[in-house]
Amino acid sequence: MAVLYLLRLLLRAALVPAAALALALTGGGAGEGVPAAPLSDGFAAVRVDTHSSIFVDQEPGIHYYTLLSPGKYGCAAHCEAFEPDEAEVFSVDLPEFRYFPDEARGDRVIILDAAGETADDPVLFEIAELFRNHPHHICDMVVYRVDGEYLVCFWENVNLHTPYHIYYYNTAQKKIHLLHIFEDETIEAVRIVSPEKLREIE
Repeated sequence: MAVLYLLRLLLRAALVPAAALALALTGGGAGEGVPAAPLSDGFAAVRVDTHSSIFVDQEPGIHYYTLLSPGKYGCAAHCEAFEPDEAEVFSVDLPEFRYFPDEARGDRVIILDAAGETADDPVLFEIAELFRNHPHHICDMVVYRVDGEYLVCFWENVNLHTPYHIYYYNTAQKKIHLLHIFEDETIEAVRIVSPEKLREIE
C-alpha cells in the first residue's frame, strides 16, 4: 500500500503545483503537524467538511480550525468545536466564472442572498470586481457577512486537486487579504473571532 501511495503522488506531481505536492508529502493540509490551539488564539475560525484525498492526512468528516496567521502558507490549527456566526451568505456569479456563455445573464455580475434574492450591498460588488482577473477558474464563490465584516470563500478548478480559499475583505482599505488555502476541504461555516486582528492584517 505504501508503494502504491507513493506512485500516486509521483503521478500527480506533474499535474499539481509544487506547494500542493509538498503538503501531501509532509502530511500538510490545514492543521496537520500543528498542535491544537484555543479558538481565541486566531482571528477567524472555520468549520470544514474534509473529503477523502491523498492531500489530506485525516479522516473525512467535519473539522474545526482556528486561523492563526494569514497568507498562502498561513497557519490553521485544529480547535474545539464552536458555534458558527449567524452570517448572511451570498453567492457570487461573475461572467468570468462561467464555462459556457449564458445569454440570459450576459456580462452581468449576479449576487444572490440565501433566499435567492438579488443583493444590493455595494460592498459585495466591490469584492466581486477584485476577482475578475483571478488566474484560475473559480467555482462556487460565497461571501459571508458578519456584523459588517466580509469573508470570501471559493474553490478553484485546478487540475486534479481542489484548493479552497478564504479571504478577508477590509472595507476601509478596499483590499482582499488571503487568510488560508485548504486542500480538499470545503468551508461550511465561519466565525469571526477577532475583528480587530482581522483589520490589522497587512
